Amino acid sequence: MVTEGSLLIADTLMNIMKSKLNEGVARSQDVNNAIANSLSTTDKLQQLRVQLQEQYSTIKILCEIDGDAELEIQDTDATVAQYAIPEKAAGGLLQKQQEWQQRYQEADLAAALKSFLPTVTLFSSFSLQQNTTRRFFDNSQWFASNYIGLRITIPLIPDVNKLIAVKNARNNIIIAENNLQHAKIQDKGNNTQLNLEYQKALASYQLAVQIEALKKDSYFKNLNIYKEGILSATDLLNSLNEWYAASINSAVLYAACGYAKTSINITNTVK
Repeated sequence: MVTEGSLLIADTLMNIMKSKLNEGVARSQDVNNAIANSLSTTDKLQQLRVQLQEQYSTIKILCEIDGDAELEIQDTDATVAQYAIPEKAAGGLLQKQQEWQQRYQEADLAAALKSFLPTVTLFSSFSLQQNTTRRFFDNSQWFASNYIGLRITIPLIPDVNKLIAVKNARNNIIIAENNLQHAKIQDKGNNTQLNLEYQKALASYQLAVQIEALKKDSYFKNLNIYKEGILSATDLLNSLNEWYAASINSAVLYAACGYAKTSINITNTVK
């Protein structure tokens, strides 16, 4: 949008200088400079359009979208006032991850300790048996042999492997607690960094908007002076380029501000 607007203004300025050349009040060098300025802006616009298509292609690949699908990203058109709304990062993803890790280690220790408890086994048997001195399955009588019982197994000597498992589980809990404290500090540091980046981007964007407005005002005032034959064409073109540069800078900082705010929103949303 910025480059398209600058190209329109550059073409308008070129036509103005051509008219002055026909009137004999402008130099051909000034017209050449205006044409060169318009061509340079056209080239920048073409490059930006190619870069935009490349970015669309990258997004399609990352999001697994059909390459032939039409993709359009709409600008939210946020203003300085909207971006100035307080936005604080309060994410705690690393802390949550370590909390779950700590719970896992505690459950692992509980399971290891339970392995030392006595083992109770329920057993049963329902069968028929035949006692004979002649051959199997003769006419001798069959006797029922049925029973149900409980068996309790108490280890007299602890299993070394179980002792090692308990020791390792307790060490893992200590490590998990340390990692949890570190994660809290890291989350706090990340949140602070995101807040600082957002404040920095917002402050730069606010100043850039003011600078752009001043450069725009200076250009149109210089244009009026040029039409009166007081200002040189070179100074007018320099004024236009300064306005264009300020507009580009505002757009870049606008994107940086939006990126910083989106990063905070993602951090606060992901749990």
